[in-house]
Amino acid sequence: MDRTKLGAAAVSTFLLLLPACGVSVVSPADDGPMPDEASTGQKVNCGPQMSRFPVNAEHNIGYDAASCGGSCATSCPDQNANSDYGGVHHGVDVFAFYRAPIVAVAAGTITRAGVPSSTSGLRVTLADGCGWWYYYGHLDEAVVSEGQHVEAGQLIGFMGSSGAPSVHLHFNVSADGDYYNDIDPFGLLNATSATACGGGVGSDGCTDGQRQACGTYGSACVDNQCNGGTSSGPGCTQGELAACGTYGSNCVDHQCNGGTSPGTGCTWREAHDCGAYGSNCVDHQCNGGTSPGTGCTWRETHDCAAYGSNCVDHQCNGGTSPGTGCTWRETHDCATYGSNCVDHRCNGGTSPGTGCTWRETHDCAAYGSNCVDHQCNGGTAPGSGCTWRETYDCKAKGAGCVDHACSGGTAPGTGCTFRQTLDCSKAGKACAMGACT
Repeated sequence: MDRTKLGAAAVSTFLLLLPACGVSVVSPADDGPMPDEASTGQKVNCGPQMSRFPVNAEHNIGYDAASCGGSCATSCPDQNANSDYGGVHHGVDVFAFYRAPIVAVAAGTITRAGVPSSTSGLRVTLADGCGWWYYYGHLDEAVVSEGQHVEAGQLIGFMGSSGAPSVHLHFNVSADGDYYNDIDPFGLLNATSATACGGGVGSDGCTDGQRQACGTYGSACVDNQCNGGTSSGPGCTQGELAACGTYGSNCVDHQCNGGTSPGTGCTWREAHDCGAYGSNCVDHQCNGGTSPGTGCTWRETHDCAAYGSNCVDHQCNGGTSPGTGCTWRETHDCATYGSNCVDHRCNGGTSPGTGCTWRETHDCAAYGSNCVDHQCNGGTAPGSGCTWRETYDCKAKGAGCVDHACSGGTAPGTGCTFRQTLDCSKAGKACAMGACT
């Protein structure tokens, strides 16, 4: 079949200019068929029956530097139409807004639907009664199924960027279903461009294409905007879908389900949650701000949640970590000793400031005393009237301490009470078995 091809110089210029519009075509495998799309053996018996433009909205046919120098200017009918068909590019690219409605260009049968391809992403193919196949690539969603009969102009899906770096439709027209036995579809596209206009903008400030797109969300269209409703497929509004799209994500039940923003490295959920703290999100972390309701930063709230606790005024107010059995405060305090916390206790380490372990510091505090180099340096316990040293020494003799004196028990080594040992010491003697020697 005779085909119009771009010359070598034109192809080189085309490939250099494509990045300005965010589109790249580098080899046949990057925008081609899957193995299941070989020739069907059906021969065409008349000309293409295409009567409708494939995108039911303002559009731009074919990449060109003049109208796609940064963003592709759209109009209806297209005022910047041209063909970018030829060489390794089997088809023409059509540009419009994300989730623009994609419709059947002719009455016929859906021969492929919703099958992911690494080259053209999500695609649909439609065969007319004469044996011509129409290939729609890079869809965001398909709403038809294989074997289904459709009429010209019937909704079959929505424009997206699956398998491509930018939002556009890759459109191919081939004889008998053989993707490479194709023709330049520019003439068909240019001839049907006006069918996408729907009579222009109505009193509501919307085109027919915009009304149809909004209608799929159970919404009306006002001033080029859908004003409510959700898609029966993903359960998201058009605004939510557009917002998720900026993160390279789909939207399901009002939530983005993946992808990160190229500018921040954060998912939509992370950016949304950080925003509640008056904070921006960078590399999956909120970088400042506090929640008006709690007075806590996102990090504080996140850390407290790990303990089953809420955060109020920069403090966790309860709960323990499932892994350690310690509260946030216990874990925080143990960390100042270079220690981990297990079951409400620090299990090692000393404070750089005092040289005491957490347990020593905790026990000294019970005496109203500070701890320095493993020793309490003052104070008495409210319950006994003894210092930490007196209590410690009495305990070594199996005795309690009351008002600075041991109240019973004998030292395992001497068999003497604390009082006997003290009295013998005053006499310059040792105590053994209750007597000075």
